[in-house]
Amino acid sequence: MPRFTVSIAVYNRLELTRTCIDSILHSGGDFEVIVTDNASAEDTRDYLRSLDPSRFRIVTNRENLGFNGPHNHALTLARGEFFVVLNNDLEVTAGWLDIMAAKFAQNPNLAICGVHGGCTRIDKDAVGVDDRELEYVEGSCLMIPTVLARRHGLFANYLKFAYFEDSDLSLRMREMGHDIAIADLHFKHNRRSTALLVRSEGKIDLDAICRRNRCAFRMKWKRYLEKRTFAYRILVRRQASIGDVLLTTPILRILKKKARNVEITVHTLFPEIFRGNPNVSHASKDLPFPDSNYDEKYDLDLAYERFPFMPIVAAYAKACGIPVDNSIPDLYSIPEEEAWAENYTPKGRVLALHPGPTAWEGRNWPLERFAAVARYFQAKGWKAVVVGHPGPSLPCDFDFRGKTTLHSLASVLRRCSLFVGIDSYPMHVAVSVNIPIVATFGCILPDLRLPGTGYFLSAQVQGLSCLGCHHHQPPPVTSSKCRFGNPRCMTELSVDHVIEMAEMAFRRYLELGGSPRV
Repeated sequence: MPRFTVSIAVYNRLELTRTCIDSILHSGGDFEVIVTDNASAEDTRDYLRSLDPSRFRIVTNRENLGFNGPHNHALTLARGEFFVVLNNDLEVTAGWLDIMAAKFAQNPNLAICGVHGGCTRIDKDAVGVDDRELEYVEGSCLMIPTVLARRHGLFANYLKFAYFEDSDLSLRMREMGHDIAIADLHFKHNRRSTALLVRSEGKIDLDAICRRNRCAFRMKWKRYLEKRTFAYRILVRRQASIGDVLLTTPILRILKKKARNVEITVHTLFPEIFRGNPNVSHASKDLPFPDSNYDEKYDLDLAYERFPFMPIVAAYAKACGIPVDNSIPDLYSIPEEEAWAENYTPKGRVLALHPGPTAWEGRNWPLERFAAVARYFQAKGWKAVVVGHPGPSLPCDFDFRGKTTLHSLASVLRRCSLFVGIDSYPMHVAVSVNIPIVATFGCILPDLRLPGTGYFLSAQVQGLSCLGCHHHQPPPVTSSKCRFGNPRCMTELSVDHVIEMAEMAFRRYLELGGSPRV
């Protein structure tokens, strides 16, 4: 089988056709040529019949079918690994096929290769112009892998006869994520020779065809021609706080699927949360593009605060008008942070404690009770580590407070067997790494903060009329202040109850196939 199939559409212009074919024959390479005769005069037909049938296959049309259809039909007959579209008014040079094919060897993502001397950029009127910027490969000479052209189509059927088919092909391939390139080749090109002949005969209205195709092309690629990007840009804004920003990640998973080439920007005070997240293209305190450059914008600031009896992720989904069935947040591992955590986290069964505190009294459990939980598990052979912001000493095997980034905290928790802590951002990080959790709750309702899985459990005093008082404030609810000064919801929560829930969470985790981390 030949390596290359060269497709040429011919309408008269015998001398140009003869020169083109002679140049191909003298250029070398393992090729076949499919020549489509668009109802040429007798002299051209006689010449084509004289060509060596072992190298040339002739397709004869009863009328002039233009450029697009003949090449699309030739593609169905092609036997070569690469399919080459070539105008009959070009003269190629020695080794041209191998030089173009080398571009594909250098770049496996390459879809189309062209040559110098043609149009490369699409102007505001959708017309091709010669420029340094490469937006498309001109169809006078282009190479494409045959299997790729057959899979996705060569020239689009919505474009008739000729014009704009090459720019459409390049944009389609680029939109799918492929590259285009120009080989270091310069050919003699007698431009527009066939078009001038057809116009002079007056049988086919090329100007009308061009206007019609331009209109169709501009309608299809309107968005690209306006924005010069294939990215469907979505802006998500959630400034703070860190745990609430982390909880946007289940929403981003859904938004990423909204369209092809979705590019998500998160406007936040905590861009480091999205480090390594494949769903996020940009995360910044400052917007990388003007507001007008986004196709969709979602402001999640105060989104759940306006709906105090709705889980945070559900409130975000409501604000975005999307469904969400998985509220587990994403926090992707970073190799250097994993290596650091592996070096410092104790081995065996490890209890992670996050005692806080926060500025909300109804979230804080007394520090000495966290110490009692630590001593209980240590007596059973566990190791204990403390995470969060620096604070008073606790019985532990390693104090990570003030020593971790968000991602190194996640890496530490991945190596722990159990998390016990207050309702704060380390709890959400523990959820993201999927370890058993017991979180202490008072002014916040746990069902509105913890995902409903079997080993994410809460510890809460029962029978208090003011439990979950935070949610009963007039929205938007942004803080809580206990009217009793010393909240019973936390001071009456016993060590025994927290330990009981912790052992239950770990037991359920093992029953569901979790790693014991012994």
